[in-house]
Amino acid sequence: MALNKKELCTILGNALKNDKSFERALMIVGANSFNGNIWIIGGFVYQTLANQIYGTDHILKDYDFIVQNPMARVAGPPGWTVQRGTQNYPKLIQSSGEMIIDFIPLNEIYSIKKRNLKPTIQNFLSGTPLDIQSIAYEVNNKTLEGDLGIQSLENKIVRINNFQMAAEYINMKNGGMNKYLSNIATNLDFKAELV
Repeated sequence: MALNKKELCTILGNALKNDKSFERALMIVGANSFNGNIWIIGGFVYQTLANQIYGTDHILKDYDFIVQNPMARVAGPPGWTVQRGTQNYPKLIQSSGEMIIDFIPLNEIYSIKKRNLKPTIQNFLSGTPLDIQSIAYEVNNKTLEGDLGIQSLENKIVRINNFQMAAEYINMKNGGMNKYLSNIATNLDFKAELV
């Protein structure tokens, strides 16, 4: 099945319009950032697209946002706590545990800093562990970035995108490379290209 960015933007945009939890998450992220780009990334994007295209399962309560111009101090509304995630990014957690928001400042992304690159969304995408993760939706302009992630969705195959970052992520999670690939691919009903 051939996929193009314009169609995928429409599919994702329609899914987001109908997701009240996403609207709430975006409002919280927007309240913690100045003017600038905000991207939704990660499993929410590729799982939502896979669900809309292929009917696979997806998770709606875990949101990962990259923020171009974050405020110095991130705060949640009443009933939320702010903790630090594994890479020291702010993680906003609803007290009920119903929703989690990872708030990732663009200029603090580990894979970009590790490779001494300029903080851009393209440099983030080039450093994701897996190709399926190399996709980002800019919520203000409603644009999709990440040809590699789109190709992974189209081919229904999950591969390593950046071996160094994949190895570091796997070491952090105490797992094996093939197990990591297989788990992501299996959850999407895709194939894994094992290493």
